[in-house]
Amino acid sequence: MQRYADDAVDLLREANGDTAKMALDYGLIDELLHRDGISARVKALVRDSDEEDEGDDSGADEYPRIGHVTYLRAIRGQDSESSAEASLGVVIASGVILDGSQPPGTVGGDSTARLIRRATEDERVKALVLRVDSPGGSAFASDVVLRALEVFQESGRPLVVSMGSVAASGGYWISMSADEIWASPTTLTGSIGIGATFPTFQRSLDRLGIHVDGTGTTTLAGQVDPLRALGPDIVEIIGQSIQNGYDQFVDKVANHRDQSVEEIDGVARGRVWIATDARDRGLIDHLGNLDDAIASAAELAGLEEDGYRIDYIEKELEFKERLALQLAQVFAPLVQALGVSPVLPPELQRLVDVAVEPLRFLEQLNDPRDLYAYCFCEAR
Repeated sequence: MQRYADDAVDLLREANGDTAKMALDYGLIDELLHRDGISARVKALVRDSDEEDEGDDSGADEYPRIGHVTYLRAIRGQDSESSAEASLGVVIASGVILDGSQPPGTVGGDSTARLIRRATEDERVKALVLRVDSPGGSAFASDVVLRALEVFQESGRPLVVSMGSVAASGGYWISMSADEIWASPTTLTGSIGIGATFPTFQRSLDRLGIHVDGTGTTTLAGQVDPLRALGPDIVEIIGQSIQNGYDQFVDKVANHRDQSVEEIDGVARGRVWIATDARDRGLIDHLGNLDDAIASAAELAGLEEDGYRIDYIEKELEFKERLALQLAQVFAPLVQALGVSPVLPPELQRLVDVAVEPLRFLEQLNDPRDLYAYCFCEAR
């Protein structure tokens, strides 16, 4: 373990900047799996032994389980038989892409993947349309969403992406595997690249006359202290991780868009493209709106024009979210009737909002590796 800490830079270089492979090579972990692979491993562990003894493979893809939301619905008698009518699922991915479960207005890696899995597990959903309006965000969360979409496609059903005003960087990451990508003529897309963020405050502290020092037990000790400048080894490690993340991004795009790595690298490196140019470079397929994408998905699935319904697959609000919404609806008219006004004048409040907005954005960022596929672009 001491060598793992002291020689981290060399070990990471041997693993081509892949920290997961580095941990695997050094024996810290046993295997690298996507989440669906982990789920398959759990299924294999809990499968009924009698079925295995009898050579029955019927339980190979399932195991006894129930989610807490489904359980609560069942005991409250809320489940009812629904129509067997074929449907076309629509999932909205709008906002910054963040790790974990996130509220509407952002794209949570876990919460969005759950919506996609709902479509995958529902046999009535014959095709899926992903509406993307996102400048990107967490590279890890983007890959979680991408993998959920790939699993849906492995079921043999078509996936179509409809891009909004911006679908760049991480927004393109979650779009790339689609059978068809549609965008409006003015959509900003591309921005295939990776960056990292790690704020440090040593200059601010220097101005206050505050300085930090100390000793550590490894060469990396103190090199990731936000009160100091980043150490040279950490800078090297971050650089290798960024290069590895970029290489993976380009490889995935090349694979899904049926182009060579060299061709994708020629339009990548963070370049932003308007949809008309992106189409010429093979990053998208068609120009059109959400309705066009839905119609195309239905055609790919072989659905007749009046033979399906459109099902928007959305996150169900938790109790605390429903309560907050109800309270807001109750108190909003009361506040308006009482004439309660902000403490700051509107002009000053606008200045404060402009100054605070970048800090709010940084506060949201939560990628486990601090690697981000984010486009600082805005459509106006």
